[in-house]
Amino acid sequence: MRDKSSRYNHNAAMSFNRDQWKHIQKCYNFSERKMQILKLLFEGLENDKIAKMLKIRYNTVKAHFGNIYQRVGVQNKVQLVIQLFTIVQVYNKSKKS
Repeated sequence: MRDKSSRYNHNAAMSFNRDQWKHIQKCYNFSERKMQILKLLFEGLENDKIAKMLKIRYNTVKAHFGNIYQRVGVQNKVQLVIQLFTIVQVYNKSKKS
């Protein structure tokens, strides 16, 4: 049987470099904890695994995501990922000009 986690791209967090992550943090005024949660999401972890890794409660992770969604103006993780990639693309274009 195939491991459920094998379907995730565990290197997804590396798709943003340090400057891009800093830009995301600055755009939305995210705390360090919210940035940790976002990076773990981009590594393919689900809420329960994020909670375990950060040694916080599952409901705390959900609350952080609710706050993140509100700040970014999205309703779910798919929209969140798309929006963050869009923000980074705009940032990259502004750096080139």
